[in-house]
Amino acid sequence: MVLGTLAVGCGRGVPLRTMTAGAISGSYAPNDVRAALFRALEADRFVIENEQQGPQQGQIVARYTRRRITLRVAIAYDTTGYRIQYLDSAGLRHSQDRNGTAWIHPRYDRMVTHLQRQIDDELQRPLREAREHQLRLAAAQPDTVVVAPVVAPGVIVQQPQYAQPQYAQPQYAQPQYVQPQAGVQAQAGVQAQVSVGVAAGPEAGMPQAAMPSCEAALADIGHPASTEIFCQGAEPTCAQELLYQGHEPSQLIFCRGAEPSCSVSLLRGGGLPVELGQCR
Repeated sequence: MVLGTLAVGCGRGVPLRTMTAGAISGSYAPNDVRAALFRALEADRFVIENEQQGPQQGQIVARYTRRRITLRVAIAYDTTGYRIQYLDSAGLRHSQDRNGTAWIHPRYDRMVTHLQRQIDDELQRPLREAREHQLRLAAAQPDTVVVAPVVAPGVIVQQPQYAQPQYAQPQYAQPQYVQPQAGVQAQAGVQAQVSVGVAAGPEAGMPQAAMPSCEAALADIGHPASTEIFCQGAEPTCAQELLYQGHEPSQLIFCRGAEPSCSVSLLRGGGLPVELGQCR
């Protein structure tokens, strides 16, 4: 009888874990946890359906869809931890037996475990990027010893801020118009000619506005030439703004297809690179 029960259970899958919790070590602001969750969900191909955000906690509902599989989860979070809750699914053989036990395909456990690891990795990203930044500074100045700060795990180190570039706006001459003289009559079959001035272009010697350049911004900030690979496909204005806001070159992928004015407004307003999708 026991063997028969096990066989049925294996055929159905594995018992459903409706809640998976993760602890957060270190000091984080709620927005830092939220940003890490957004990056992790995007990396695992989840789409954000809706979000509820409070001063110290929040909840994100996300959906994964690929081929015949659909999975929806809700992630509640605060500054001490997060909880991944199963909502519903399709294609994962979710069922319930007579005893009320819920079963699901083993793939669900693998998906949630991978998402949890992705979240934990994204929570550590700011500290990791801060260390990489210190190493780049040391490589750029070999005669200077740069000591990386000793930071407790989970503590976010602020990236250096860079001054925004200033661009000179071109000046244009005002168009001049010539009024027709009084008494000029149109001859038979020939219309009276009126000379109209044409707007002049930029005056000679007037400074021209520099075109945004992702590669130039990387060089200006001090990133190595090898990071120029991240500029491929990135919208130049968005890329330049993202870099001068202190984000890493790897985040330039979010500038692909972004509308320039929207991306600049979002980034200067404190938005995250992952949110640039709304500017496409």
